[in-house]
Amino acid sequence: MPIEKVNITQQNKTNNTQTAIYTAASLGTGAIAGGTFGYYQKPWIKNGELSDTFIKNVTEKELKLNEDDFKVFIDDLKKIASSGSLENTQDSTKVYFEDLLTPDENKHLSNELLDSLKEEFGDGILDGKFDKYRETVKFSPEDMSEQKERIKNLFDIKNKKLKPLDKNADLDDLNLHTAVKEIMSNLDKKNALKWGGIGAAILGIAGLGASFLANSKSSAINPDQKA
Repeated sequence: MPIEKVNITQQNKTNNTQTAIYTAASLGTGAIAGGTFGYYQKPWIKNGELSDTFIKNVTEKELKLNEDDFKVFIDDLKKIASSGSLENTQDSTKVYFEDLLTPDENKHLSNELLDSLKEEFGDGILDGKFDKYRETVKFSPEDMSEQKERIKNLFDIKNKKLKPLDKNADLDDLNLHTAVKEIMSNLDKKNALKWGGIGAAILGIAGLGASFLANSKSSAINPDQKA
C-alpha cells in the first residue's frame, strides 16, 4: 500500500475520532446543562400559582397514603380486639386508647371502633374491600379550591420551596406534606430529563458542527491529505 494511502486512512480515522469526541462532549455537556435548567424550572408552579395538574397528582398520592394508613389502622384494631395489647401498633392508633388502663378495656373499645367502621363502610372493610371507602373519600372538582389552599399553605410561594413540616403535625398533615414532596421531586426530575434531552440534542449538533469545522480547517492546512 502506498504511503500516501496509509496517511489518508490514518487521517480519516483521526477525523472520525475527533468527531466522536466533539459530539460526545457536547451531548454530555448539553444533557447536564439542560437537565440542571429543567430541574430548577419548578414546573409545578406557574405565575405564582400551583398548577391544577400538580394539585390533582398530589391529591391522588395523598389519598393513597391515607388509605395505606387506614388499612394499618384496621389491622391494629383487629390485633387489639384479639389480644388487648397495644404492642406493634402505630402511634396514631394508640391515641384512641391512651385513657384506658386494662387489656379488656382496649378490647372493648377496639371492637366498638371496628363495628363503627363496618357500619360506615360495610362489613367487607375488615377483609380489604375498600370500594365504599374510596367512594366516600374520593376527590371531586368542588374540592379543588379548598385542596389548593391546603397545599398552598405548605409553600413559600415567593421562593418556590416547601416549608418544613410542623413538629406538631398530625397524620393527615404528614401525608399531605409527604405527597407534595414526592410529586414535586417527580415533576422536577421529569422536567430535568426532558430539558437534558433538548440540551444534549442542541449541543450535540453544535459539537458535530465544531468537529466538521475543525476537520475542514485541517484539510485546508494539509490539502495533500484529502481523499
